[in-house]
Amino acid sequence: LNTIKTGHNILRSVTYLNEEQIWTCGKTALIKCLNIRGVLKMTIKTKSGNWPRDIAVDRDGALLFSDLKIVYRLKNDQTEEIITLQEWMPTQMCVTSSGHLWVTMYNDDKTQSKVVRYSGSTVKQTMQFNDKGQPLYSGNTYIKYISENRNLDICVADNGAGAVVVVNQAGKLRFR
Repeated sequence: LNTIKTGHNILRSVTYLNEEQIWTCGKTALIKCLNIRGVLKMTIKTKSGNWPRDIAVDRDGALLFSDLKIVYRLKNDQTEEIITLQEWMPTQMCVTSSGHLWVTMYNDDKTQSKVVRYSGSTVKQTMQFNDKGQPLYSGNTYIKYISENRNLDICVADNGAGAVVVVNQAGKLRFR
């Protein structure tokens, strides 16, 4: 990656489309697809003109990206809104081994955060509180990187809390 010149001032996210191509985004409205030699193959621009919070690629090879309160899916030059939120801002995303999409988000007043699992545009699971009713994640706009591990646990690196929060598939806290 160090040898690929993306044209972004600050490279925020890179996701692999396949062995030959990657998607990148930075603190601009542009999302770029490059081949492994760094040749630009495609550029798309967010509708809002703001930089996307994150990008991901689903099992069908479609690009997923967040733009303000909407998560879009781009496949074969067709862009569709798959998730539209009202009082929450989507941030980081992760496509799971089962093909679902995990999205970290914070509320409009920036006091709460949660993680939501989607199948298409349907909410399948929400993780926000532990079994004692305490928040699992810090309530702020700090980045919360998300990933699914080999045990199918959901791992969130909560920058605002200075912690890694791991919950099992059922949403039960395993450790922090």
